Amino acid sequence: MRLHSSKLSPWGQRVWMQIRLKDLPIERVGAAGGSLRSPEHLAINPLGKVPVLVDGELAVPESEVICEYLEDKFPTPSLRGAPGEDAARVRLISRICDLYVLPPLAGLLLHKAEHSVAEGAVLLPKVQDALDQVERFLGPGPFASRDAVTLADCALVPVGFLAVTVLPVFQDAAPLANRAKLALWWKHIQGEPVAADILGELREGYRGFRERVGWPQGALRTTI
Repeated sequence: MRLHSSKLSPWGQRVWMQIRLKDLPIERVGAAGGSLRSPEHLAINPLGKVPVLVDGELAVPESEVICEYLEDKFPTPSLRGAPGEDAARVRLISRICDLYVLPPLAGLLLHKAEHSVAEGAVLLPKVQDALDQVERFLGPGPFASRDAVTLADCALVPVGFLAVTVLPVFQDAAPLANRAKLALWWKHIQGEPVAADILGELREGYRGFRERVGWPQGALRTTI
């Protein structure tokens, strides 16, 4: 089995954290043909995105679908949470991250400096509102749902990284300052070994991205 992904992809790192936690024999590689738009990669995933999991003749795109596929195929140890309330919370937090937090956060990361006023004015409130929803639905801690790592933590680790890394580029306010549960979770998750490795890879990917696009930390603060 192979996972096509990258170190900076928050959706890919969500899946990679799951793979690491379950100690699955899955190789991580980049986009086939070296590009998301290459014929080789589009033959695997016509959506032209990562991550995509290849299992024999089967190609599974979309991070949430991949995570569910891996939980079905490798049920032990389960990262879905205890049946009932915990499992529902895990799915809900993962869904909020996937649909409401990451799209505007990624938009802030990828947009051009000359568009910062218009785009930032639209995207920043969306990020803040989505983080408020995460705060509302988080469990009592120390992990996203009580006292065990779940798929919710896998989804939240890239969110936490981007929140504390990207938001200060646009505004001075600490993104976790008024979100007590999220701040507690962030402090705790950084000490979890697999999560710490994922965060290290995200930092490495972010440094490479900044070097490629010439986007220095702090350059856009005065425009919002």
